[in-house]
Amino acid sequence: MLHWWSVPITIQRILGVGCLALAINLLPHAAPFMLRCLSWAPLCKLDTSSFSLYMWQQPFYLWVHQGQLSPAAGLALALAFGLTSHLVIEQPARRYLNNHWGTKGPSTKS
Repeated sequence: MLHWWSVPITIQRILGVGCLALAINLLPHAAPFMLRCLSWAPLCKLDTSSFSLYMWQQPFYLWVHQGQLSPAAGLALALAFGLTSHLVIEQPARRYLNNHWGTKGPSTKS
């Protein structure tokens, strides 16, 4: 709520970022129920594809806002494009980078 458009920017930056930092630092001390909820497999899977979903949500949000798509269609298309992008682009790129520059990459010959 601290990042709502009507909240002054100073409060957004100080309290919003401060509350986020506090929440992250207190996470190891969260109740076991909360830790189990955050460890739920579908939620973890969503986390690994969240960047792709984030990248694809904006065009569909704009089309919904402009009345070119229904909200349900915009959500469905954003999810479809985001997950496809994650599977087809992001995962292969991550595998390639990890194989070539990760700890298990090709050995250098002397």
